[in-house]
Amino acid sequence: MPYYAVKTGRSRGVFSTWSECEQMVKGFSGAKYKKFSTYDDARRFSEGTEDATGTCELNTYSENASDGSIVYTDGACIGPGDNRQAGYGVYWGPGHRLNVSERLSGEQTNNRAEIELTAVVIIGCETMMCYLVPFTILA
Repeated sequence: MPYYAVKTGRSRGVFSTWSECEQMVKGFSGAKYKKFSTYDDARRFSEGTEDATGTCELNTYSENASDGSIVYTDGACIGPGDNRQAGYGVYWGPGHRLNVSERLSGEQTNNRAEIELTAVVIIGCETMMCYLVPFTILA
């Protein structure tokens, strides 16, 4: 029986079917996955411990967490009255293609920045098919 290991994807782990594995890696930028004939080899790969030197990769951001993804967001507005400047940021992880840092167009308010970033995250989730795994937005 083959095993499919995901080291970097929507969710890290070992899957018993290609369909399960594909849901974790399809459309995910920088996905790392591999097919194995034994469960132990697949587990070591997904955990980053397959290297004979005894080193393992540090899981540097939660997008690799087995319980889903975390998306970090913030909207802000500074300045008084007519001199306000607002913007927002959305962070999916290091070097992720959907990371955003933008100046808000239109009226400059904190609430509008927060609403805009929420729309950006929803569009990003559709792009990444986040509906397949749980995710958390930290604002």
